[in-house]
Amino acid sequence: MITKRFDPSVRRRDSFDCGEDTVNDFMMTKAKQWTKKGLSACWILEGDQRGSIAGFYTLSALSIPSEQALKAGSKDLPQAMDIPAILIGQLGVDKGYQGKGYGTKLLMDSLKRVLSNQDIAWSCVIVDALNDRVARWYEEYGFKRVSTEPIRLAIARTTVQKLIL
Repeated sequence: MITKRFDPSVRRRDSFDCGEDTVNDFMMTKAKQWTKKGLSACWILEGDQRGSIAGFYTLSALSIPSEQALKAGSKDLPQAMDIPAILIGQLGVDKGYQGKGYGTKLLMDSLKRVLSNQDIAWSCVIVDALNDRVARWYEEYGFKRVSTEPIRLAIARTTVQKLIL
């Protein structure tokens, strides 16, 4: 599976539909702006038709309270400061590609990309799940719930290393 950096000039965002309005809205109305403004990096998996999007995810920097990083399994962290993390802000698979493992492939690709970047310090990867069903899906890969409003999950760097390497 090859993901490519999102380029709005060659992607047909209007046909993307993963079944979640907030994720669809992000792709259609915010992905271009957020990428341009440096608010997130967006990676896409191309669909079967030229320019179509089978799935995508976004990555951005974040800081979290040390308690959340400790709940995720990070160890020996300073208590009196926020801890650097990476946020998977969006992850969606178009309905036409669902049920074929593309969500897992996109998640693994995002974790590999984060792990391979040696230029940014981070202790864990964060996701804010849309609902409990989505949260349970992330838990299958080792993410742990660290707060409930929003449903925030985290996975420690050491767990990502074991999962990917």
